Amino acid sequence: MQQRVYESRINNVDELKQRLHDVWHGVQQHIIDLAVSQWRQRLTACVRAHGREGNILNTCCELVKHKLELKANTCEKNYC
Repeated sequence: MQQRVYESRINNVDELKQRLHDVWHGVQQHIIDLAVSQWRQRLTACVRAHGREGNILNTCCELVKHKLELKANTCEKNYC
């Protein structure tokens, strides 16, 4: 996504917002579904790699929760 956002020059914040919106809505649902299906495996690997520290798992979970909330908020505003 980052490559698609910055593939051409962005001149101001409004252009950045529009580009982020366009790129986000261009992501195909099967890509999102695939990423979601891999979260448990990735989180488990994260915990194994860094020990059983709750803060690492909580950080990963908070990032996932934030991304889901962003998608839900966008859809609620009829951008979907």
